[in-house]
Amino acid sequence: MNTKTMMNIKIDKDLKSKAAKLADDMGFNLSSVISGMLRNFVITRELSITTAPRMTPYLEGVIREVMKEKKNEQSPKFKNSKDAISWLDAQ
Repeated sequence: MNTKTMMNIKIDKDLKSKAAKLADDMGFNLSSVISGMLRNFVITRELSITTAPRMTPYLEGVIREVMKEKKNEQSPKFKNSKDAISWLDAQ
């Protein structure tokens, strides 16, 4: 039998609002997200919290484009930083 219980926590109002919006955008409600996180915590006995910076999708795209140019040798090569800056300024 699957029994449910109520859990009350104190959380920053703005954080709750942003989390609820994100959950909704992903097709979930906040209760399901919290339940899933707690279930994972119990199963894995691990808690993962990071403040490591993550790349934005935009930055990932820029890097992907640069790597493609590098692979195809489309990027100009410079002998020094002054030449590189001059080329960038001309763009």
